[in-house]
Amino acid sequence: MSSAADYREKGNLFFRQKDMGKAWEMYSKAIELAEGNEKELALGNRAQVALELGRHQQAVSDCSVALEINPGNSKALYRRGMASYRLGDLSQALRDLKKCLHLNPDNSAAKNALKTISLATQSDDGLTLIDSFITKVGCCHGLF
Repeated sequence: MSSAADYREKGNLFFRQKDMGKAWEMYSKAIELAEGNEKELALGNRAQVALELGRHQQAVSDCSVALEINPGNSKALYRRGMASYRLGDLSQALRDLKKCLHLNPDNSAAKNALKTISLATQSDDGLTLIDSFITKVGCCHGLF
């Protein structure tokens, strides 16, 4: 029988191979078996897959559970912020990105996203600006 960590590592392999369906399956199995830190990691990774698949509400949900386990998880804050943006919740996106930067001031992706979303909230063509930013840099970075 595989452990939660084994399933998460298999998920990482499938993610790197761009097989999001298999990655989703492996991370889901890891979440079922895991507790504590391991569960937090698997939830964060599945949230990344959810973002890649356009399942933004699922990404918000997974990140929220990961943040219940560890409120200081800057990757979960960043991913939930980006998913919130995609769902049209700019205020939540801004809150999460600000918290992310408070915890990790050197996160350039979060800095750029925060700047872009802040500008967008002041611009008539703001959503186009954010969409072009996300297309250029991608939604989120790296797995745990």
